Amino acid sequence: MRDAELLAQGWRTVRFTYAQVLHEPKWVAGILRRALTRAARA
Repeated sequence: MRDAELLAQGWRTVRFTYAQVLHEPKWVAGILRRALTRAARA
């Protein structure tokens, strides 16, 4: 429900597990960087 409400308000969510954030921070940062770059172009 939260994702649906945020989407209706124009936000896009990106989900990561605790383990991904803890053990793969560079990968998480890369995904977020790419998502933000795409959003800035739109």
